[in-house]
Amino acid sequence: RAFRPLPPDNLILPFNDINSIGQISHRTAAVLVELIQGEAGIRPADEAFIQELAYRCRVVGALLIVDECQTGFGRTGKMFAAEHYDLKPDIMILGKALGGGMPLGAFAAGKDLMQKLTTQPVLGHITTFGGHPVCCAAGLASASLITTELLQQVEEKGKFLEEKLHHTAIKEIRRRGLMMVVDLPDEPFNKAVIRRMITKGVVTDWFLFHDNGLRIAPPLVITVPELEFAARLLLESLDEVQKELHSVN
Repeated sequence: RAFRPLPPDNLILPFNDINSIGQISHRTAAVLVELIQGEAGIRPADEAFIQELAYRCRVVGALLIVDECQTGFGRTGKMFAAEHYDLKPDIMILGKALGGGMPLGAFAAGKDLMQKLTTQPVLGHITTFGGHPVCCAAGLASASLITTELLQQVEEKGKFLEEKLHHTAIKEIRRRGLMMVVDLPDEPFNKAVIRRMITKGVVTDWFLFHDNGLRIAPPLVITVPELEFAARLLLESLDEVQKELHSVN
């Protein structure tokens, strides 16, 4: 709300609502979608919704833009989340893991679209620090480590961790690869667990728009013993917070 009023003629459609897709018309310039909603609490798009969305964009001539800032570079077990849907977007927005720890973002598209930025207008898509050599070197070095073997391990590690997390306080777990949310009873419970985890040496947090969800997004190179350690401390923290809240009530 702090950023309102938004520019005119922007339409926000309900996520995973196929019936709303018909509102995308020949007047629509582009559609921006996050295939797995991150800050909403790890909510993947339905396959049918994405396929219908892509089809509608082709029919009306709208560009399909996919936000891969959180999901890109192996986080979900694929290099990009679009691969889970066999989707080829017109434009991809990249960031976060792209820089390998350094600040780096990217706007990626096919040659025809990128060429339009050279003349309409000239210098219409530049930034003061764009293409910084140190950040780009870090990004290249990081990307070189994302192998097929590592991507396979991401899903295996995510499944391993999920299977370790059984507790009466856990309402639901949603996950793709190592992009995971553990839903807890409410916001106070969640934040108490997060604080307890930090005292035990494990850093996690919640989501901007899902305050009872505990975020789990470890490094892709995390080891199985490290996952076991984190799972044990999370279960301990859940036990301790649950007992404390019960004693207060």
